[in-house]
Amino acid sequence: MKKILETLVRAVTALRNWFAQQGRKQKQKRFAALFSRSVWQNRLAIEHSEITGGLLMALDRKNKKLLVIERSKNNKQRHCVPLTTLTSALVVRETNKSGGIQKIFLVLKQKHKDKNIRICFFNGAYNSAAELLLLSRCALRWKSRIDLYKHTDLMPV
Repeated sequence: MKKILETLVRAVTALRNWFAQQGRKQKQKRFAALFSRSVWQNRLAIEHSEITGGLLMALDRKNKKLLVIERSKNNKQRHCVPLTTLTSALVVRETNKSGGIQKIFLVLKQKHKDKNIRICFFNGAYNSAAELLLLSRCALRWKSRIDLYKHTDLMPV
């Protein structure tokens, strides 16, 4: 009886894991389709792209555009930002009352718009503390890329 119960528990666990995996595959397919549609609609020639969790960023150096697709549990946004309209890109860290880092954003300030674009790389509510360093470096890397590619007319293509 005990072996039957253990086998049943293993089978149920395996089935649950299989369904979870299928759900993740479907989400990845929808994410890829959204990316393809965004690239096509904005007529982009993507040179560099990166997926980090629910965040996809892609850079088009030829047309000087940044594509950002953010899909988290409470936030869904899609932006295609001309790099020539940006005045600055800043990495901002929000801390909680005890001084720990709660969120890390890449803030894109635009020339003629009052509202900045905030791209969340780390959220303490969803990400583990082990991911903090990796995602912080990722935000800094994208800030550097944006600053560099904003002035591609100074560099050979």
